[in-house]
Amino acid sequence: MTMFRMGFYRDLDRLNHLVETRRNGIQRGIFLAVVNERGYVVRGRQRVNEVYQTYHGTALGANVRIPACPGPNGCEHELIMPGNPVSWRWSVDEQRDPVVPRNGMRHFWLDPISIYPRAGTSELEALAI
Repeated sequence: MTMFRMGFYRDLDRLNHLVETRRNGIQRGIFLAVVNERGYVVRGRQRVNEVYQTYHGTALGANVRIPACPGPNGCEHELIMPGNPVSWRWSVDEQRDPVVPRNGMRHFWLDPISIYPRAGTSELEALAI
């Protein structure tokens, strides 16, 4: 599961790169995800590469850099998060314990995460990134 949580962060890094470089005219992005296991949504006994937190309510500030975490479930290079805050908010029924998907859904849906370029990034600066 750690490998897949890292994959979410790697995908955010890639999407951020596309937005920052304006590759193929991309100016904004949106990240969507659906999972069917609580391990992505609530903290359990996960102890490996804890920097890849996707738990409900986890918030990251703008431009956060996730350090490289070598190994089988980590990323070999630093990951750069978007120029806007990122909030991991899943569709959960918070009144139930253990948490279950909201409104009788079968899976946990992530609220869309928007990706915007860093404030003040000009087109010329974006090409240099």
